[in-house]
Amino acid sequence: QKNIVSTGLSQGAWVHHMDSLLFLQRKQKPFDIAFLDPPYRKGLEEDVLRFLSRSGIMKPDTKIIVEAALDTDFDYLEELGFCIVKEKRYKTNKHVFITKDNR
Repeated sequence: QKNIVSTGLSQGAWVHHMDSLLFLQRKQKPFDIAFLDPPYRKGLEEDVLRFLSRSGIMKPDTKIIVEAALDTDFDYLEELGFCIVKEKRYKTNKHVFITKDNR
């Protein structure tokens, strides 16, 4: 919540503290940005991305940012219709910026 306020995006932004798949199953309106920070090395980001790939709740230009361990493999994204547009690596983790592959 503090991060949203500090970015100036507090109007129109919501933080939901709950299981991401449960939230997405209940979600009805499309969203612009999703930030995923699941526990590392459990494959949870893949579960969410697989769900998103077959749901209708993403806009064509929705941005997804996933925080993951450095060794997390995202090779499956192309088969889901996603592509990596940017990756930022840090000492212990990385942020992977993903969009729909609209080619």
